[in-house]
Amino acid sequence: MNAFAGLRLELRMAALFIIGLLAGAAVNWFVDRLRFEPTAVSPWSRPPEGLRRRRRHRLPLVGWLARRHEAPHYGELFWLRPLLVELSLALVLPWLYWFEVVEAGLLPAGFAPPADGAINTQLVEWLQACFVSHAILLVLMLVAALVDLDDKIIPDLITVPGTLLGLLLAALWPACLLPEVIWNGGGAPHVTFVTLASPNAPPVELGPRPAQAGLWLALGCFAIWCGGLLPRPWRSRHGWRRAAALLVARVAREPSSLVIGAVAVLGTLGISLVWWRGGDSWVGLLTALVGMAAAGGIVWLVRRAGTLALGREAMGFGDVTLMAMIGSFLGWQAGLLIFFVAPFWGLASVVLMAIGRALRRSGAFDPEIPYGPFLCLGAATVTVRWAPWWDWAQVLFGLGWLVPTMVLVALGLLTLMLAAWRGLAGRRA
Repeated sequence: MNAFAGLRLELRMAALFIIGLLAGAAVNWFVDRLRFEPTAVSPWSRPPEGLRRRRRHRLPLVGWLARRHEAPHYGELFWLRPLLVELSLALVLPWLYWFEVVEAGLLPAGFAPPADGAINTQLVEWLQACFVSHAILLVLMLVAALVDLDDKIIPDLITVPGTLLGLLLAALWPACLLPEVIWNGGGAPHVTFVTLASPNAPPVELGPRPAQAGLWLALGCFAIWCGGLLPRPWRSRHGWRRAAALLVARVAREPSSLVIGAVAVLGTLGISLVWWRGGDSWVGLLTALVGMAAAGGIVWLVRRAGTLALGREAMGFGDVTLMAMIGSFLGWQAGLLIFFVAPFWGLASVVLMAIGRALRRSGAFDPEIPYGPFLCLGAATVTVRWAPWWDWAQVLFGLGWLVPTMVLVALGLLTLMLAAWRGLAGRRA
């Protein structure tokens, strides 16, 4: 990263533009392969019989324009969305680097780093770590959102490895977590990362060895996440014993249970090792684990409450795993802000769809809500607006009553969005 930061800004932007193009091509390939019915629209897939693809068709951007003759097989504008995906990432990644590293947009407006060159170099390394983490999260969220838009499902093949990657980054590179500036009175400000207890200091009880409370908390969060990935059929009509026996039998014969069990064992060993070594790695990993559990947990609670209220599944479990992945990258504080912001994106989409429906005078309306894209938009909004929002939110996060208040407000906004959506779905043109 130091070598990259030493390049001229123009070269860095050009390199990120190319990386964005390649990342966009990878996103298009994953989206096509993860759909219920893969279309082989990717230039790297085997083409349908009668079609021939040349090398230039595999080039980002121009390849899609050159393949417009394949419209009879995939649809008139099949090439437009993947082209926009590649172009968007090619433009967004350089802008994100400029915003987070060059302009230090994640830090408060009044922050002025000391003139010491070594400290400035360390600050740039810190901001570049944030950029790398957020760029990875952006790509993962984009895949999840597009698949959710297509099939109204968020595949575990994206969110589960993404969550593990977020935990790994937090342990190996704690600076990749969202930044926090500590103002030391009249002294120089200190840049650190948002921890589990921010804006307060981490409690001693949650530290590395010999303290054990933090280890049990970390292992508990990881165990809950692993348990949530297992198949959970529960049929209590014939009694609790029968239901428990059926649950154990289902878990035992499910092929994915072996993989999840291996992840649980290896993850437990890895968490214990980081706890044993201590340092910032332990603080970062514990922060990511709690962020994973808290962010995913609140969506799970909403899912259960909505299911009981509506009499049907209100949200898919993919939304839970998606939010857990986001929480592992950004922490629980940002996770709560995201869940507060996401309903606004949902309400905006309801208004736009209502206007479009009125203009088309069409009675067709899809009552199923792909909520994953709204969570991703909320995560992007909170990340970009982190500096000013954390400036006022950190005072509130220091108050214990804030967390349930934010949850209740977010639940109210989500209920309003669901009611508006159901109202539009129930009407007939």
